Parts: sequence; C-alpha cells; structure tokens
Amino acid sequence: MMFDLAKRAQFYTIGDLRELIELVADDTPVVICGEPRCFYHEEQDGSAVCLDCEDLQESYEELRQYRTE
Repeated sequence: MMFDLAKRAQFYTIGDLRELIELVADDTPVVICGEPRCFYHEEQDGSAVCLDCEDLQESYEELRQYRTE
C-alpha cells in the first residue's frame, strides 16, 4: 500500500478529522497503523475519543474489576 504523501495531515479534533475526510467516499476502507480492524472508544464524559486497532476489551474488564474492589 502506498499512501499519497501530499495528502498526509495531522488532526487534533473531530472537526479537523471531518474536514480532512469530507471529500472521501463513504465506502472508503479505514486502517489504523496498517490494521484493518478499527475500534472507536469515547470517554464517558465525551471529552475525548480514541481510534484504535485493538478492541481494548481486556483493559475495560480490568478497569471494571479494579473499580469494584
């Protein structure tokens, strides 16, 4: 896979990301660090989102156990 270096960009907010992908077709595949498995995670208070190639289920379960102990 060869990415178009001229289109490489950083983003910091959802607004920045929306602007970057505005013209990309809706059925365009997404990869994260080369991984086709993509997961969306959102902070409980909506203050941040995480785009990850791991589902983080084990991390969520560990945190849940820690909080109930």
